[in-house]
Amino acid sequence: MAEKKKFFETKVGAFLKEKAPGILKTVCDVADDYFPPVKILTAMFASDPEAKPEDKIEFQKLLQEYEITELKAYLADVADARAMNVAIQTTTTSSKIAKLAPYVIAFVVIASTLLLLSLLYFKQIPEANSAIAYTTFGAFVSLSGTIINFFFGTSKSSSEKTEFIQNRIKK
Repeated sequence: MAEKKKFFETKVGAFLKEKAPGILKTVCDVADDYFPPVKILTAMFASDPEAKPEDKIEFQKLLQEYEITELKAYLADVADARAMNVAIQTTTTSSKIAKLAPYVIAFVVIASTLLLLSLLYFKQIPEANSAIAYTTFGAFVSLSGTIINFFFGTSKSSSEKTEFIQNRIKK
């Protein structure tokens, strides 16, 4: 996967650097290492009394391009992982361990999630250990969701985003 640019290095970031440098610096200093600050920047730029209407329209266009680029990168990453799994499963030279490992790991994670759920429901957790138990359970639930999405597809919204991207590319 290609190296991900920092938000301020994108076209949207360059636009804001020119049109609203104070907003961009403030948000990117705080948020860029953790998540793309798109919603924060959109709200701040939209409410900026000094921003011209044509700049707001240009910002929205650049923002759409940015979101499409990000979504393409994500979908390519998911497709690569699935393609790798298909290649391993269909080749005759892969070992049984290579073919079974993803399924064994998935089974262990989901079984552990269900086991931990039943323990949390039926057993009393000591107060000193409750934080670690609930944190571990949250991690296992998250992993189980990732596994289910990988093997059984993603949500309807993801397919709608894929359709949206394909329509935007055609235009």
